[in-house]
Amino acid sequence: MALIIRQADGSMRDAISHLDQCLSYSQETLSASDVASMLGLVRQDVLASLLLAIVDQDAPSLFGLLEAQFSQGLDPQQMMQEFAGYSRDLLLIALCGEQTDLVRASGESRRAMAEISARTGANTLRQMVSEAEQTAGETRHRGNSRYMAEAMFAGLLLRGAGAGTGGGEGGRQARRTAGAGAGTGAGTGASASEVNPKLMEIFIKDAAKSLATLRGLTEKDDFDDEDLSQYTITVHGIKSALANVGEMDASRAAADLEQAGRNQDAATIRAGSPAFLLSLQAIIDQLATRKAEADAAAAAAATATATAATAAAEATPGTEASGAAGADPGASVDYDYLRSTLQVVKEACDIYNRKTAKETLAEILEKPWPASVKEELALIAEHLLTGDFEEASAEATQMIAHI
Repeated sequence: MALIIRQADGSMRDAISHLDQCLSYSQETLSASDVASMLGLVRQDVLASLLLAIVDQDAPSLFGLLEAQFSQGLDPQQMMQEFAGYSRDLLLIALCGEQTDLVRASGESRRAMAEISARTGANTLRQMVSEAEQTAGETRHRGNSRYMAEAMFAGLLLRGAGAGTGGGEGGRQARRTAGAGAGTGAGTGASASEVNPKLMEIFIKDAAKSLATLRGLTEKDDFDDEDLSQYTITVHGIKSALANVGEMDASRAAADLEQAGRNQDAATIRAGSPAFLLSLQAIIDQLATRKAEADAAAAAAATATATAATAAAEATPGTEASGAAGADPGASVDYDYLRSTLQVVKEACDIYNRKTAKETLAEILEKPWPASVKEELALIAEHLLTGDFEEASAEATQMIAHI
């Protein structure tokens, strides 16, 4: 409904017309993707993927998504207008809070938007709104709108958009970083207890490396340009990783330190890094403990399942576990592993984290699976390739339910 309302732009007649058009397209259920397709709009997951490609400085993904949209006949001017509108909604969430009435979005969509807003930062979002709207206006009377759209996105990428809330103010940075240390030193974020064990494992491994790098850099007497560049790159990576495990305060603190690095503000880095690194160590330790507990529980469950299967096989002479049809001969099919790693893929798709989703799916595909499972995994991979996070998440959810 939010898409229909926005497209109607205040006209009740247009809203009713759009609704009738969409209902004729689907008589049963109507998803946001259906509405976007029917009205010729850009899907929200595509807009999120474009924005996160800028945040993550991922040029291949950014221009691959643009090529896919333009090759399907999307008007570049409309792309920029919708990108401006989506960035505006994220900006309002950043400034007014996740539950603001100024943004029309469902609960799950709103949660994902809040995650992306926190990762991006208000200053960057303001810049995105301004440039996308300005460029869309400039293309109205020109014939090279695609080139201008690509140049606009390239400009955001090259200027390092995604550096966070920015500003470089030492006092604000110190207060926020200290707040992150106080909020996370004794435990992880509110959603950390729900983080999938596989996602914990990825975070712990990457965060430990980042922590060692940042400590080594901050222990130096002086920062040279190479040190500042390495610091900025490292803290950018850990900023996104913290957001993925629900540590939003620490992620915002990392965003401020990243901006300080981009501004070559060594004084702010030295003032804010000690508290941030302490909080990061505490988060790693807490998640490592949770991971160990989850692994122990999974091992106990696997042992119980194996014992029950053995007892059942012994009680039924002449039968043996043959695995699923189509599996590789002699290969055991670990459906507990498949279920848990697909959950990681789903959660990554829900917050538009392409990197974690792709890496986890690639790991799954390395295992021997029945042909039917391989086909479904390939379908998820295809959705990720085109930036269709909503469909990838839905497919993963369906697979988990049927395992």
